[in-house]
Amino acid sequence: MGLFRSGKPNVKAAARRGDVAALVAAVGYQNLMPGPDGRAVDGGAAVRREAILAVGEMGPEVGAEAVAAALSDHSDHVRVAAIHVLYARGQTTPLAAALAWLPRHHGHSRPLAMRALAELSQPDSAPGLTAALVFARGDDPVDENDATLLVLLLKADEGSDTAAEVVEQLLLALADEDDTVSERAEDLLALIAPTSIEGLIAELQAGAAPHRAAAALARIKDTRALEPLMEGLRHRDARVRAESAKALGELRDPAAVEALIHATRDPDHEVRARAGSALDELGMVALVVGVSTLVRPTLLEAVADVARRPAIPEQATGAAGQTGADETAGEGNAAAPAQPPAADSGTGPRKPRRARSRSKPDGPTKARNGSGADALKASADASAPVPPAEPATADLLERLVAPDDGSKSTRPHY
Repeated sequence: MGLFRSGKPNVKAAARRGDVAALVAAVGYQNLMPGPDGRAVDGGAAVRREAILAVGEMGPEVGAEAVAAALSDHSDHVRVAAIHVLYARGQTTPLAAALAWLPRHHGHSRPLAMRALAELSQPDSAPGLTAALVFARGDDPVDENDATLLVLLLKADEGSDTAAEVVEQLLLALADEDDTVSERAEDLLALIAPTSIEGLIAELQAGAAPHRAAAALARIKDTRALEPLMEGLRHRDARVRAESAKALGELRDPAAVEALIHATRDPDHEVRARAGSALDELGMVALVVGVSTLVRPTLLEAVADVARRPAIPEQATGAAGQTGADETAGEGNAAAPAQPPAADSGTGPRKPRRARSRSKPDGPTKARNGSGADALKASADASAPVPPAEPATADLLERLVAPDDGSKSTRPHY
């Protein structure tokens, strides 16, 4: 009773006597007084802080409940004192649970608790930390510092089942009715990747919240999710199809272009919009694959049509080729100018020249104009260009033009 005779606990005296009960009682001491602004001011925070530190020096298990309860004290100084005691004792479970309510935006208790957990690095505190982060008070989302701490704790216990337990916790929270809770779970699953990849793929394929699983995979951008996300474009839930389209756009894998093109014709507007945005992310690759997708049916139909045609027998092909050659030779012969027989003296073509030569007294016409072969050759030169002849026609022309006596022929000069 002497301790409380003045109304204020004497912590130092209780500590000297080893009075644990008095120290525990002092941990809950309050002295509310009106402040300058009319609000109540607690003048007992300093006493509580001193009592917690004194309890911490009494032994590892002394006043454990009172110290853990001090983590919820409205005074940041009292909370900091409790964190120091728990850190010294190596007790991480209450520290991890306290992150559910320790304030983010003011005071030093929250960053100090996270630092204590990181330095202690006890893997068994990871599940408690996960629950505290997901179900924390207020609407604040998780941040990278929270995820970094969780990843650190998971790496400290590689090879155990702690990571699987944490992922399972988060997957269950994905389907929570509270959007804040499910969004925090989604954020953590994305931030602790690749530990969560396999669990998210399984959730996408047969879970209670596949649309949130697809959203988390979109942020992770792991190629292992390519095929499951392409299957997600055919999911009965439009939310899943939309999130899958967005995730495929983030992956930017050309293999997804054709599936995304089909998704642009989805009945749901949001799915069509997400698929179009994903194709925009793929850029020129989407254009090339898209054009090939449109042209492919036509090409396949043409190939199939050719395959359906009956094969032409080899003998028929040879006969047709020979017939074509004969026809070509015939056309060449027909195109060549008609020539008189070799035995002909050439009087027919020279009749006009003989008629003109009678009016001149000098020399015979044959001597002046040369032989009949020369006249024929000159006539051929003066005519229009002759189309190339077949070999048989060329030989015939050579025989007609060449003189019979083997002498050189001379072209007439006009």
